[in-house]
Amino acid sequence: MKKITKLAAIVLVAVLIVTLSSAALAETVAALPAAPDLIGTAIEIVAAVVQAALLGLVALVFAWAKSNAKSTRLKSALEMLEKAANTTVAALQQTTVEKLKAASKDGKLTKKEIKDIGYEALELTKQRMGADAQNVIRAAGLDLEDRIRAEIEATITAMKTFPVLGEPLETTE
Repeated sequence: MKKITKLAAIVLVAVLIVTLSSAALAETVAALPAAPDLIGTAIEIVAAVVQAALLGLVALVFAWAKSNAKSTRLKSALEMLEKAANTTVAALQQTTVEKLKAASKDGKLTKKEIKDIGYEALELTKQRMGADAQNVIRAAGLDLEDRIRAEIEATITAMKTFPVLGEPLETTE
């Protein structure tokens, strides 16, 4: 952002220089004996076009800076969501899921238990990621809860697909 601010300042200085130099050049041309009005008018037009182009460039630089800052904040918020979901799933797996599986007769969770754990995972992930990250994601027009659920599902799938190091892989022999 500092580089963009410096670039904008340089462009604004260029606009000022063009403005001052065009005025000085117009005065010099006016002192010439041959067609001072025509040359002076041409210089003023060229200076106005250059000024407009430079001011347009300043506007583009600021618009780009604004969009880049938003996308950087969104990227950061989505990374926070991912980390929060990963941490939440790992924590719930170690505490709640394993205890519920051990307590059941068949070692599996009921549909109600899965639903309750899903709700708990959603709420814990929101807490872990913080209000600012949530607001950035919402401001970008994304459905926060859908993004969290998707990240939680991706984390669970990854845990099932890639077993923890040290655990034997299931093989079909």
